[in-house]
Amino acid sequence: MAVQILLTVVLFAIFAGCCFIFYRKRKNEVSDEIHLQLMTMDYLLETVKRRIVEITRDDEIITATNEAYRVRQANKRRIDTALTQAIDGIPQARQIVINLIIDIIKVEVKTEEDACKVIDFRAMDYLPYQEKWEILNVVLSKEYGTEVLDYIEDQYHLTELRDITMDDGVTRPKREFTGMMLDEIFQNEVLNNHAVMSSFGYNDYLMVIAIILFSKYKGFGVVDTLRQLKIDGFHFGTSGSVRYEIEGRWDAMYRATNSVWVQINALWIHFSFIDFGSMNEMRRVTRQLTAYGNLGPMTEKNPLKVNDSPDGSRITAIGTPVGECWACFVRKFNISSPTLKALLDKDYASNWELVVKLLYFMAKAECNVPFTGQQNTGKTTMMKAFIELCDLMNIRVLEMSFELALREIYPWMDIFTAKPTQYISNSEIQSIFKKSDAYLSMVGEVAEDQVVPNMIQFAIIASAFTTFSHHAKDDYALVNGLANSWITVQTGMDKSAAMSSILDVINFNCHLAFV
Repeated sequence: MAVQILLTVVLFAIFAGCCFIFYRKRKNEVSDEIHLQLMTMDYLLETVKRRIVEITRDDEIITATNEAYRVRQANKRRIDTALTQAIDGIPQARQIVINLIIDIIKVEVKTEEDACKVIDFRAMDYLPYQEKWEILNVVLSKEYGTEVLDYIEDQYHLTELRDITMDDGVTRPKREFTGMMLDEIFQNEVLNNHAVMSSFGYNDYLMVIAIILFSKYKGFGVVDTLRQLKIDGFHFGTSGSVRYEIEGRWDAMYRATNSVWVQINALWIHFSFIDFGSMNEMRRVTRQLTAYGNLGPMTEKNPLKVNDSPDGSRITAIGTPVGECWACFVRKFNISSPTLKALLDKDYASNWELVVKLLYFMAKAECNVPFTGQQNTGKTTMMKAFIELCDLMNIRVLEMSFELALREIYPWMDIFTAKPTQYISNSEIQSIFKKSDAYLSMVGEVAEDQVVPNMIQFAIIASAFTTFSHHAKDDYALVNGLANSWITVQTGMDKSAAMSSILDVINFNCHLAFV
């Protein structure tokens, strides 16, 4: 009797083991008929999400040997780290996740025919604009890396003013990268390029699909690729109709969802072929772009946010109900080593050496120097270059966000930068900087009234001299604006006295303007 019970238990155990092995082998397999029907981007996205959860969870490594356990744990930690950092747009982490997605979808997309069921690579001329844009970037990045838009600008002059026919039939001059222009560039660079078409195959198909899946999974949606390119900056949510849904104008030429603007060579171009599709997607991307760090989420109660990103970009976001729609402004500060000669020695500039000599003597004479001008005139870049005249000086920098990146450009110099948070104000940072052995004090931008009196105090007693940037349009506007800010903060201060004190501190102005 005992033997029969034992044999029954053994048989049940063998049967359960076979069922488990069969389940583990077949759980990710789908019949060929269903597989062909489900071969869509949404299906692959759900597959990627599910497989990454399975890869990163712990229960898959319970039965592993010690060595295999250590290897899988190390791989799991690497993937977990990459998934976390990819959300912040770190290029290396982004590439790791994209490669992981490629490995996952290879199981489903086994051939070029399978890939063409997801994206019709056999008829690329008829693909949506977003897919054409991703294919174009994959093709051109092989030769130009992150400088794809520099090449397109050189060849096709995106920044030229063109006559654009509006919805009402009126023609207006505008800098716009339209869908028709994308079609033309795609035709020339991809479809009519025999070398590209002959080499563009299965691995490239997988790369395009993986990039699109990543943008929907961990990336920044339709602007994810744009975020990785070498540009001055971009923003969205600043043009087009907000009420087109309410009014039923689904065919409106310009909607809030296709409001991506890109800065190339200090000029803004409307990339009207890039479309988020919905306000909800704009909100998701805006929140993700500003998610880096510990500043807290954007809410309806506090829908304003200024944040840094790992690559040093400044990201400003405005949400509803403060804004009429969700908007995000990304300003990229390329970490380069600008020199005054490179900035000033231009074909249209004469006697540029005089400006360099004046700045040199101002630095050596420890004169307070403001850098003024409207946005995008190069104040930040000029301040970076000015530091080359300030060697052997201890420098303390106060910024709203870490834009100057002076320690990356001048790592051998004694430089420290701080920025305010929701708990620490500009005034508190300026007070602590008075005890930080500063020789040169820098204020990234005097944009708040509270900063002005502290900046003036900086210039008088806190350090040998001070430099800062301001958006004043001329000398009078600079002095008058600073005086107005000062009397706003300090009640009882006379404006004439404030202007007199400011003129005692500021004797020079380095003003920048467009030519």
